[in-house]
Amino acid sequence: TRGLDMRHRLGFEKRIPAKGGYAIPYFGFDGNPILDGGTPFERVRLVGIEEGSEIGKYLAPIGSHAHLYIPKQLKAALANSAVGPTLVITEGEKKAVKDCLSNIPTVALPGITNYKDYWDKDKLHEEIADLLTMLYEQSLIASVAVVFDSDGYPLKAANLPSDEEERQKYVEIKGGRVRNRDVFNHAFK
Repeated sequence: TRGLDMRHRLGFEKRIPAKGGYAIPYFGFDGNPILDGGTPFERVRLVGIEEGSEIGKYLAPIGSHAHLYIPKQLKAALANSAVGPTLVITEGEKKAVKDCLSNIPTVALPGITNYKDYWDKDKLHEEIADLLTMLYEQSLIASVAVVFDSDGYPLKAANLPSDEEERQKYVEIKGGRVRNRDVFNHAFK
């Protein structure tokens, strides 16, 4: 996906400071596209982000909500699970696909803080709740493991990146420095 097409798909008016990107479409367990505002939902992974740009590596259409990514390989991973009747929830679509290809049933969120329902923050995200209920009722899972990215894990000074610019992205927290304070805080709720 390049230039104008990528901007149009995401609803951006301004130029996106990247050479291009690729679309990651989202589907339900039944194989049908996840709809957001009546449109099939997808995120875009940018490639060749221009130096000095503060844009994120992943973009979603403007005005859309976070969705649960269910790899098309999930059913096979559940049937041939190397970890028993367990479902893993992680951050990132590529990790979920890789895990499923390794027979580790995995779904993904675009960020661990997206586990809450968009409309009611005291509830679990509806798509997660629905999938867990369905898989449990079909006796496909008996447990769930949530695997956070390492950007919420506290690092000691000796383990921080050596590049000073990268090092400054870590903030002080209990027992060390973390890249993402929100991930750290959610892990201990």
